[in-house]
Amino acid sequence: MKELRERHEKEIIEFQESCPHSEISDWMPYMWAPGHYSHDVRICIRCEKLSRWKVDMTYDQILNEYITFLWRAFQYDMEVFSQPWIYWTFLIPALMYLGFFMFKWAIITVPFWMPVVIILKSIEGIFRKSKWF
Repeated sequence: MKELRERHEKEIIEFQESCPHSEISDWMPYMWAPGHYSHDVRICIRCEKLSRWKVDMTYDQILNEYITFLWRAFQYDMEVFSQPWIYWTFLIPALMYLGFFMFKWAIITVPFWMPVVIILKSIEGIFRKSKWF
């Protein structure tokens, strides 16, 4: 099965490299998984190779999308915590999900807290080197 997959991937690559890409599609949404839109792309109609992509979002739009993502993630987590089954077995599922919740939110909020940590550490390093304290 592995050899078949490798041979198939090699044939696709060879086919895409030999294609002249003469027929290109219009801009269409690219989804790396069903329902997960990332950006717009153009593909070759014959070999389906991605030919061009565009990301034309402003900083305001990116921030808005990120905050919307955080809000939806928080709503999902609160929905999980509001399910009665999570409390039936001596709070074990609730405590497990709470651990996952804390880890997940530490990761997805890195753009907010990491710059603050870096700035505070650099200020602390400046004051340690100076003779003020």
